[in-house]
Amino acid sequence: MQSICAILTLLSSCYAQTTTNLVAHYDAESLSGSVWADTAGSNDITSVTGSLTYVDSGTAVNVEAMEPFSYVSGTTATTFQLPVPLVTDSWTVVHVARYDPTGGSRGRIFQGNTNNWASGFWGANPGICHQSSAFIGPASSGYTQNGWLFHIEQQGSFWRATFDGSGGLTWTAFTGSTSSIGAQIISVNSGTYGAEKSDFNIAELFVYDRVLDSAEITFMQQHLEIKYAAFDPSSQPTSTPTVPTSVPSGQPSGQPSGQPTCSPTDQL
Repeated sequence: MQSICAILTLLSSCYAQTTTNLVAHYDAESLSGSVWADTAGSNDITSVTGSLTYVDSGTAVNVEAMEPFSYVSGTTATTFQLPVPLVTDSWTVVHVARYDPTGGSRGRIFQGNTNNWASGFWGANPGICHQSSAFIGPASSGYTQNGWLFHIEQQGSFWRATFDGSGGLTWTAFTGSTSSIGAQIISVNSGTYGAEKSDFNIAELFVYDRVLDSAEITFMQQHLEIKYAAFDPSSQPTSTPTVPTSVPSGQPSGQPSGQPTCSPTDQL
C-alpha cells in the first residue's frame, strides 16, 4: 500500500487536472439566499422560481452515510436552469442528489431544455440515464427510491453508485449508443419534460466542457467517496463500462472519448 503522502500527492495531481475546463460547480455551502453561487467561476444560478433551502449537516437526513453532510433542498415548485449550456458531445456532468424523502413527487430532477434527457432520475427510478432516444443501461436500477445517487455522465456513458451498506460506495458503469443530446441547458424541474417534477435534494453538481478521461473518472469516484463516504485507500473503483445486451424501446444510450492523462498506475 502506498504511504499517505504518496496517496495525497497522487490525488492532488489528479485534482489539478479535474479542475481544467470545470465551467460550473455548486455545493450546499455556496447557496446564499436565492443565489446558488458557482465556486468554479461566474456561472451563478440567480433565476430560481420557488425556493432553494440549505439543509446543514446537523439537521440533515442522511441515514445511509457514515457522517451527515449538507445539501440543498427544493420542491416541485422549485425550478431553475444553469446559465451555461453543455458543449455538444464534449461534456461531463457529475452530481450527488436524491429524491427528497419527505416529498411525494419523483419524476426527473436533471433534464435538458430541448431533448429527451434524464440524468440520473426518471419515473421514481434513481440511477437511470436516458439520452435523446434511448436508455444507457437499464430503465430501472432497483435502487432505493430515496437513497443518495452518485452519478457521473458523458455522452454515451455513465457511472453510478449508492452507499453500499457500510458507508462506502459501489460503482457500476454503462456505455451505449444513442443520438447526441446536443448543447443542452441543464434544467431542474423545468425543460422539455418540465411536467415530470420532483421534490429533490442536491449535495453537489459539477459541469465540465470536456470529456474526463478514465483516470480522471477514477479520481472523481475516489473524491466523492472521500468526501461523502468511508474511503478505503487499499482499493480503487474496479467497474468497467459494459454494453447492455438490450435497450428498452424508446428509452436512452452513448459513446465516451478522451485519453488518460493522469494515470494512477499504483494501487491506492
